[in-house]
Amino acid sequence: MLDRRILITCLIPLLAAFGSPAASGAPPSPTDELRAGEDDDGASGPSVADLDWIIGNWRGEKGDGIVEEQWSTAGGGAMMGMFRWLSEDKVRLYEFMLIEAGPEAPVLRLKHFSPGLKGWEEKEVSIEFHLTGHGDERAVFEMDSEIEKTKLVYERTPDGGLEARLLKTKDDGTESATVFNYSRQ
Repeated sequence: MLDRRILITCLIPLLAAFGSPAASGAPPSPTDELRAGEDDDGASGPSVADLDWIIGNWRGEKGDGIVEEQWSTAGGGAMMGMFRWLSEDKVRLYEFMLIEAGPEAPVLRLKHFSPGLKGWEEKEVSIEFHLTGHGDERAVFEMDSEIEKTKLVYERTPDGGLEARLLKTKDDGTESATVFNYSRQ
């Protein structure tokens, strides 16, 4: 205990003299100001709150069916989303989605479910899309797997709607696109 007191007694004057610009009376450097604006996890890139333009209840038509997507407000560093695809008045699939803060940018995680809440993915597994691009009312999430590269692009449309494009490129170069056009409900 005595050694610890001696160490603290010696460190306090050193820190006051040399430890920080504020302690020495010097103005903060631009680097210090940038650090002050960082999130607690050290990330300075886009945040979950930057995607608030997606919040709401969205509905559209896909083929002979109805698609619905809902996004909550950000809270606790995350936004929740739900998706439902109805075809011939029967549920084709459900998705539960979550956009959470990642080490460098938000990550969209999702799980698929059949009617009866029967999961498609393993219990501890979710599909992860990492935010790779964003702008004013546009977000691009990407995922790489062994068999294909997938992009999920959300974008507000000029008429106030929301478009979600699922773009897949297989290793052999084959491309496919599924587009969902929504109106706010």
